[in-house]
Amino acid sequence: MNFNNAATALIQVTNIILLLRGENADTRKFVAWRIDKDKPQEVLPGLQVINANVEDTIKLFEHPLETGATITDHMIVDPNQVSLEAMIDNQDADTLKQLEFLCLNGIPLKLRVNNKIIPRAVVKDKPFALSSQAFDKTRYSITFRQEEEVDPVYTSMPPKKVRNKANASRVNSGVKQAQPVKNKSWFFSGIHGGRT
Repeated sequence: MNFNNAATALIQVTNIILLLRGENADTRKFVAWRIDKDKPQEVLPGLQVINANVEDTIKLFEHPLETGATITDHMIVDPNQVSLEAMIDNQDADTLKQLEFLCLNGIPLKLRVNNKIIPRAVVKDKPFALSSQAFDKTRYSITFRQEEEVDPVYTSMPPKKVRNKANASRVNSGVKQAQPVKNKSWFFSGIHGGRT
């Protein structure tokens, strides 16, 4: 069982049990935690979520055969994306500042949207619209996108395993030493080919 699926199932079961016992359960449809600190800290509590959409897609690569049938040989799992329609009270300066800070600094967040948990996401964009229906609140369309961290690993390749010896690892890896160009005469170039 996947950790995210186990966490989702645990949240569902806990909420159901607490609701049956009549105790307060965290039944909010959207919760975000800041995870770049020692202890997760809840952020954006002032969002009044109207609508939340989760895009959880996979690209399948299909190829036709000579017989006309198609085969699927591999797939790519796209990063999850969450789109929120939310209202923020114009007097709620803390939520507005938090949203601006999280967006501009790319702070990693852990999201729970209903029963879907996204372990690491960042604010992708946050356009807003003013409406005559509510002058005291601003409607935001906030998009969060899952973030994947990649740690590059460098290994050395001995010259005997590399086809072009110039690409073999050196002590000062990453910096190629320039080689001086040999001055060839036009006569030498004409015999051996090439230009001067």
